[in-house]
Amino acid sequence: MNAHASRCREVAFFCVGGDARQERIWPKMEQAAGKAPRAVLALSSDQVDAGSHVAAVDGFVGRLSTADL
Repeated sequence: MNAHASRCREVAFFCVGGDARQERIWPKMEQAAGKAPRAVLALSSDQVDAGSHVAAVDGFVGRLSTADL
């Protein structure tokens, strides 16, 4: 991310994992990108496995589709 941050007008972050504290990475990613994200999404592996992630992904994509990317 550090190598390409200057070429990104806007950024968005997502992660999927088993750690409930995974959202702690956002400040580090924001610092590396040099800008605040347009949208963020953190999903647990359990949500993905159960198929209960669809609405959250739709919301994330919706926030991106309104962005001036």
